[in-house]
Formats: sequence, structure tokens, C-alpha cells
Amino acid sequence: MKIAIINLLVVATLLSFAGCAGTSDLSSPVAYRRGTRDGKEELKKGVLAVESFGLLAPWTPTYVRILKERYGVEDRIVTGCSVDNDIVGHADGFNTVTKRAITEKYGKDVFAEAATEARSEYNKKNKS
Repeated sequence: MKIAIINLLVVATLLSFAGCAGTSDLSSPVAYRRGTRDGKEELKKGVLAVESFGLLAPWTPTYVRILKERYGVEDRIVTGCSVDNDIVGHADGFNTVTKRAITEKYGKDVFAEAATEARSEYNKKNKS
């Protein structure tokens, strides 16, 4: 549940700063359940993945590469800024299941680690 709340807060913040089109509800319960089901199915197949959407940070390609190369995690960017309740709900449900499993597998928050490293690499390359 903690991961789900953090995901929603991050999405809401990104949407508000980016001026992206979204909805005020931010989640569909039906889509959330479908997302948790789909996340469990992917894990059963041995697939480690998360769903992302919204305005991409300039360091996103590095973040995606680190997740894939180091941890075998696919970051599926499902849409940009134009989201609806179904997209947010599905991604939230999917990520709640898969992020928990991935964190348990590696014993740490690989997403925060990859993001920190990706931002750092980007900042080093783009110092003015």
C-alpha cells in the first residue's frame, strides 16, 4: 500500500508541474484490480516489469537502461501526459504488485537506486 500511495503522489506531482492533462480522481478501482491481476500474471511468467506514464525526465533513458541491465526490469512507458482513470488505475495496481516483488527479490528499492544514479549521470554529463 505504501508503494501505491507513493506512486500516486509522484504521478500527481508530475502532472501538476508538467501541466499534463489528467483527471482529478487519478484512479479507477476496476482498472486497479485489472492491473494487479496483470502484474501477478507477468510475475508468474518470470517477467519483471513496471508501468510508467507522464512527462519523462531527461534522465529517463538512463534510468530505464539501469533497471533493465542491472535488474532485468522492463519499464513500460504506457503513455505520455494524457492519462485517464483507467491508465492510472491499471499502472497503480500493476506496479503495486510488481514493485513489491522486485523489491523483495533484490532486498532494496532498486527504483530509487536507479533513479538516483540516472540523475547523477545526467547531471555530470550536462553541467553548464
